[in-house]
Amino acid sequence: MTFLSIRKRSTPLNILAVVLVVFIIANLVFIWVNSAKVASNSNKESKKLAETIVKKTTKDYNSLPKAEQQKKIKETNTKIRSIAHFAEFIPLGFLAFFLMLNLFFAKSRYKLIFKCILLSLIICILVALSDEIHQIFVKDRAFEVKDIFIDASGSLLGIIFASFIYYIKTIINNKKCTL
Repeated sequence: MTFLSIRKRSTPLNILAVVLVVFIIANLVFIWVNSAKVASNSNKESKKLAETIVKKTTKDYNSLPKAEQQKKIKETNTKIRSIAHFAEFIPLGFLAFFLMLNLFFAKSRYKLIFKCILLSLIICILVALSDEIHQIFVKDRAFEVKDIFIDASGSLLGIIFASFIYYIKTIINNKKCTL
């Protein structure tokens, strides 16, 4: 078998693959729709949230000088935008892992899990790269390498979570699974 051998499965598992692909496409649309927003509009949305958070979490917010209020809002906005990048890629990593698990196989479980993790991560990094390339063509947006790392980190968390679920499921089913 080659590295990318597709497992021949019965119909129910192929249906699972189709369902996973549909959810992955929905996640990709969500990611790319957010990336297609003009920078000023995208920033307004996250800035409103940042302002709400800062007002609710900062003691005596109204007594702070206006410059200090704006500084806190800007810092919080930057964190929110990074968290958003990270969070929108978590489901992509999760779903990609289970799709790879459904489609590919190897002789040992270790190879299977390693292959699924590796392929899932490669796919997610390529999506993150395409997302950043897409942003070059959106008004006031730019290609940022740090966003690729943030996106890849979110994907990796999703992949780790999915592989942990697979590991637990395997233990429950009394099958030997080595990570």
